[in-house]
Amino acid sequence: MQTMMEFLEEVGDKVTSIVEGMDKVQADAVGLDHRCGKLWIDADCVVIREDTDRQLQYYGGFEYIDPEYRQAIGGWVVYTEHERVVGVIEAWESLQDEDEK
Repeated sequence: MQTMMEFLEEVGDKVTSIVEGMDKVQADAVGLDHRCGKLWIDADCVVIREDTDRQLQYYGGFEYIDPEYRQAIGGWVVYTEHERVVGVIEAWESLQDEDEK
């Protein structure tokens, strides 16, 4: 039987694998303060390393995001659905559109 710690490590590895497949961008490229650092963005979420989440909260205004839109898992913090997150995703999508031109 798998221990809880083994399970959590497995989940963390899976999350890392998924995040590494997402687009990684500098925060200022999507309209946030450069001190927020690097973000991973997909069509429905913004992800940051757990150890740099405080910078995103403080410099990016993510401290106002309700807990229901924030999930810490496997060393990562995943933000979804909140209007602040949607704005970042839209800015990222605009970058994608520009790259396609």
